[in-house]
Amino acid sequence: MFSSPTRIRPAGAPDPVNSSSHRLAKEWKAANPGAMYRVSDELGEACSNYNDNWRRTMMAFRVSSNDRKKDIFKFAGQSGPMFGDDTLTLAVPTCSRLDTLMNVLEWGFHIPEGLIANALKAILTPAITDHFGCSTGVLARVAEELGQLVWAGKHLYTPTNEGGAITNRFFAPVTEIGVFDPLMKAMPWLFPGGNGQTVQGRVRNDARSPWDGRNSTAIDWRTVSDTGIGLQGNRWPITDQSLSDLLNAMIGLGKVAGPGIEGQIIRALPIALGDIMKMIPIVRDLDVDYLIYDSCRALQEGFTPCTAELALHRPADGATRWFQEGWMPFSTVDPDILHQTNWELNNFDEIMPAFYNLPPNVGIDN
Repeated sequence: MFSSPTRIRPAGAPDPVNSSSHRLAKEWKAANPGAMYRVSDELGEACSNYNDNWRRTMMAFRVSSNDRKKDIFKFAGQSGPMFGDDTLTLAVPTCSRLDTLMNVLEWGFHIPEGLIANALKAILTPAITDHFGCSTGVLARVAEELGQLVWAGKHLYTPTNEGGAITNRFFAPVTEIGVFDPLMKAMPWLFPGGNGQTVQGRVRNDARSPWDGRNSTAIDWRTVSDTGIGLQGNRWPITDQSLSDLLNAMIGLGKVAGPGIEGQIIRALPIALGDIMKMIPIVRDLDVDYLIYDSCRALQEGFTPCTAELALHRPADGATRWFQEGWMPFSTVDPDILHQTNWELNNFDEIMPAFYNLPPNVGIDN
């Protein structure tokens, strides 16, 4: 990813992403000269921000095994700079290991971790599991591409290298086309801001990664405020959000759907689903407090791989646990989904592990 010799900025080339992002990147690197992070002018031709080759960095990360992704995250060592003022990011929700979900359920139900997951691995054949491999499994890759259409990335507003307000970027192919604005405003229960970018949280740079205890950037989805999730730098946070809170939120979604037949239809499913699930003893007993958050470290200007993390707390016995459940590789160089899709179609060999001298990753352990 960090190729040489150093690429000189082409004459007249515009700032990558935007002038704010470029300024923040240079400011941060000047303050952290020993960091592995590279600004655009330090990138070689093979992964330059002045041509489309920067997409190789993101793709090489996506098709790496989960262990290699972790090594890259640790290699970066520091959290890196913010994205830049009023900056859209492109992201592809990327899974890590499929057995993690089972491990979470095992922990929640006080079952020895791996008891069920390992039994399933022994039963399922490679002919089944290879298709679900997180890096190159066909079904996983299709799910990731579809997931990008629903959850395309983030939108950061007025950031500094101390933090900033951020939104999720939902349903971008529809919500970012002006012709659909009346539809967005007509469905306030889905789009309370009138568009697909509703305010969700705040970016904080004072977190510590539970992997190595070093600095990382955390994204708090719960509030835009000066306090955020209150990360204290030496531990990962636990929120008071519980499973029953989630089910209650589903019920609340139905209750705000409004009058009329369309409201009744929209209201019926979440209310019924929430009430029914809360009546199931095994679900009711799995009432752990949880927080899903991203822990990020920038790798090169315009590319920030983030690990999606799940922190859990069992009120019954006071136990706490942290799981790494996926990845969100963020790119700010070009947030257009169609441009990325076209590049993948026209550069099929470059979306395969072999192009980056990586082995194919198959099976649910990858």
